[in-house]
Amino acid sequence: VDEDRHRGFMSWINFPRAAGIDTSMQRAEWTDFVGSKLSLMNWKFIGRRRDVDLSFCVEPGEAVSRLLDSYDAAGAPKEPLPKAMTDVEQHIYEVGASVQGVAQAPLDRLVWDRHAGVPRAAEEAADALARRHPEADSS
Repeated sequence: VDEDRHRGFMSWINFPRAAGIDTSMQRAEWTDFVGSKLSLMNWKFIGRRRDVDLSFCVEPGEAVSRLLDSYDAAGAPKEPLPKAMTDVEQHIYEVGASVQGVAQAPLDRLVWDRHAGVPRAAEEAADALARRHPEADSS
């Protein structure tokens, strides 16, 4: 299973933001790897949503294998194209790409930016607030 097939499958089962795989994997190895990410019950719920009978499966890897067979039978649909960003989303993306990422900030220094609707490093949020309301800056 290569990266494209992995991404397409994850999108097909409605997990488009699932982490990718670093290298191609053998099918059995991949089904065990992916199967371990959710419980057997969750895989059965996914099977129900995709109209795949997984009721007889006793291992998550077996359920993933059956889902992969159904994915292939459906023509292995590719990952859908992302929706076009609105102007606001594009601006947030550009600003976010130009400043230090949230992942680099210690957890105790994160705040929720209600305006942007995303977590931010506290310093970044203060800077963003000052840019939006320069008249409130007392320095």
